[in-house]
Amino acid sequence: MIQKVLAADIISDIEAKVTNKRAQSVIETIPIDTIVADIDTAITKLQENDPSGDIKKLQTTITFLNHKEKLEQHINDIEFYIGSLKWADTATKAAKDNISRLQVTKKEKELSGKYFNDAYVASFNKECEALDGHFGIDISHTGASGASYKQLFLKGKNQPSQILSEGEQKVISLADFLAEMNLSEITRGIIFDDPVTSLDDERKCLIGNRIVSETAKKQIVVFTHDLVFVSTLISICEATKTPYACHWMEKRDDKPGHVFVNSSPSFEKKYRNSTIPMTHYNEAKEATCPPDRREYLTKAGFTALRTCYEMLVIIGMFSDVVQRFAERVSVDSLNEACFCRELADELQDGFYQCCQYMEGHSHSDKYAYKKPTIDNLVAEITRYDVIKAKIKAQKKAVKTPQA
Repeated sequence: MIQKVLAADIISDIEAKVTNKRAQSVIETIPIDTIVADIDTAITKLQENDPSGDIKKLQTTITFLNHKEKLEQHINDIEFYIGSLKWADTATKAAKDNISRLQVTKKEKELSGKYFNDAYVASFNKECEALDGHFGIDISHTGASGASYKQLFLKGKNQPSQILSEGEQKVISLADFLAEMNLSEITRGIIFDDPVTSLDDERKCLIGNRIVSETAKKQIVVFTHDLVFVSTLISICEATKTPYACHWMEKRDDKPGHVFVNSSPSFEKKYRNSTIPMTHYNEAKEATCPPDRREYLTKAGFTALRTCYEMLVIIGMFSDVVQRFAERVSVDSLNEACFCRELADELQDGFYQCCQYMEGHSHSDKYAYKKPTIDNLVAEITRYDVIKAKIKAQKKAVKTPQA
């Protein structure tokens, strides 16, 4: 306040062009210095601290709350299920003390007659027929102490595992499972885990048709590493107008369960042009995009661009003569194919330029790995578009007769 009054008096003297003796006012600057030092310290801490840890904690909290919300929605069903298990445990203990073996044997025969009767045999043989499993399998069953045992064996042979291949045994197991499922009154969904391992492509197609036909009755989930089988299932679904969804799952940084929704051979047509990598680039270049998100989008952009190059070879140069994950070769499409050595070299160079920005790929000295930036991404997208346009022009020139 004293300094403000003094300043006003000095200004007044100057304006009036008079000289007055004014007593100087000295203020203590130590508090100001302390405040400045505290601000500098706070700025340094903000610059040094990595917010990723706090962000991860918040994400964990959000995940916990989401799971808690979902748990609340199903808590009554969970309590009912636990109560049923307790009742079943109590009933089992009581049965051991109060139910005679005769009653147990009678019930076992009743259930065996229901599930291992002629209807089961007929259903099993029908499934074997559908899966081309003509191996001459006989079925027998026995029971003891309330437990039923079913045995499948080759006619005249004691050890089917010594006669049938691993793939043939899988067909028999699948036929047995489907036969029991047909007789069961349970309508819950079914999960198949790699049902075509060790099978030839013909049987994969048969099993694919059988699995897709079951979707009319219940939801089916299939896990598989076999991309040919994935393509087969998709083709069958599209031919029969059966709704489906296909997702890609993989392990990253030794952590499984990373899911990429709607990512499969059926969606590769989206990579006929550079729309997807350009979408990643446009989001990454936004000023509000966080650095970690920008890095992720840049890498995803190069991954998508790599697929664009692969589709450019299949569709652009060779006009779908040979398709990925499919056995069929379209000979008629050869009329539309156009191979040019110069363009092929240019395409290869563009492809390897793209791959050098991708981790986890083999790199030659010429295309050594480089950490990608969004500028690299847009430059390679532009390169791809130029090559694609050249191939299109070349095909058009070949089709157009010379004057």
